[in-house]
Amino acid sequence: MSEKKYAVAGLGNALMDALIVMDSDDFLGSESLNKGIMHPVDHNRWMDVYSKLDTSKIVLQTGGSCANTIAAMGLMGATVSYCGHLGNDEFGSTYAQQFVDACGEHSLILGEGHTGKCLSLVSQDAERTMLTDLGTSVMLPSVEHFKTVIADSQVLYSTGDLLLGDPM
Repeated sequence: MSEKKYAVAGLGNALMDALIVMDSDDFLGSESLNKGIMHPVDHNRWMDVYSKLDTSKIVLQTGGSCANTIAAMGLMGATVSYCGHLGNDEFGSTYAQQFVDACGEHSLILGEGHTGKCLSLVSQDAERTMLTDLGTSVMLPSVEHFKTVIADSQVLYSTGDLLLGDPM
């Protein structure tokens, strides 16, 4: 068997994680959010809640379970690549750059729509309340460009959530 270029090729839902530690639970009540629950929302609701927060306290980081695994492997020195679908927006650009920083490269697609994102509101008791907008993460139009990376990888790692969108 010939030597493969990549240890792992990842194929998953690209979600920008936005994490903030809340001073109190008052904000949750004012937004009618149940503490400790994941709330599926659309882009407009997500942006409405996000706009009411102190963005200087928000940490943005690439997310999605497959992406987390691939980025961690890249940071540990493994040769990896990741494919997912992002919107051609600020979150998508930040996500792509963070993947370059972690892994040296990516196979992400920036396209129409809004980047998927998960807002984690962390209470003082460490309870996490999430608002998740899957956005374009479930709209991966094709993996044609990623076939050579897959073929040149020892392992293909993917997550089942990727199959939730209509095109998939």
